Amino acid sequence: MATKHAPAATRPDAATRKIEAYKRNNYDKAIEDNLKIENKYAEGPLIPWKLNACQRGLHLLWEQIRLFNLKRTAALAKFDKRVQVTDGPVNIVVVKERRGGVSSYCQARFLIHAMWTENYPVNVTAHKKTATEKILKKARTYHTAWRGDTALWTQTTRHSDEEMSWSNGSSIYVATAGSEDSERGSQYRAAHL
Repeated sequence: MATKHAPAATRPDAATRKIEAYKRNNYDKAIEDNLKIENKYAEGPLIPWKLNACQRGLHLLWEQIRLFNLKRTAALAKFDKRVQVTDGPVNIVVVKERRGGVSSYCQARFLIHAMWTENYPVNVTAHKKTATEKILKKARTYHTAWRGDTALWTQTTRHSDEEMSWSNGSSIYVATAGSEDSERGSQYRAAHL
């Protein structure tokens, strides 16, 4: 009996298989398992990430919306085969406390998703250039201070003042609102504004 096998060139490598297994079983813990963050209350080395109450609430809401989208599109697909079953889009407007960790959480989540997902362009737009630079610095810090399994970490192919990108076609691009580099016509899979 013949079996169909994917050609060797299209089979996922060991790192891809490990990432896929991790995403299936532990994705909800990816930030805490793999990233370090600056200590908000004291100077010194980066510390293992522990989501605060605001970040846990945002994470829970995000995951509930994804689950709702999956259920809704699966139900619609039963009636219309053209409907793609998907967990997106997730649109959240956060009216937040000052320094609650929302930007840090978004950058961590987007970084991990960009490293592990093909063609996942992310845009981060802030009101001032200094704020934009600080936000990208967060993503860079999380990337370079990776503390998890190195098989889950992916090297960037481009690392500039405005962008981090990977060989899988994903990137994090930053812009300043109202500037010429604000990328109004571009398409992104995720945005933090």
